[in-house]
Amino acid sequence: MNRPDSPKKQRDNQAAAFRRAAPYLSIGYVFLGSTLIFAYIGYKLDQYFNSRGLILLGAVLAALILSFYRMILVFREMNKKNG
Repeated sequence: MNRPDSPKKQRDNQAAAFRRAAPYLSIGYVFLGSTLIFAYIGYKLDQYFNSRGLILLGAVLAALILSFYRMILVFREMNKKNG
C-alpha cells in the first residue's frame, strides 16, 4: 500500500531539487548582470573617449564571451558531480 510522503519529506525533496537546479538557474542572472555592467562601463568609457560606441560594443562582446565561459564551467562541474 502506497502512503503519501510526509510534508517534511516533501519539503526536503523540494529543497534538494532546488539545490541541484541552482547553478542552472543562476546562469541567466550571470548573463544579464554581466552584460548590463559591462555595457554601462563601455558606455561611460565611450563618452569619456568619444569613440562612437566601439568600446561599448567591445564591452558587451566581452561580457557575452565571459558569460558563455562561465556557463561551460558550470556545466562541466555539474557533469563531474553527476558522473
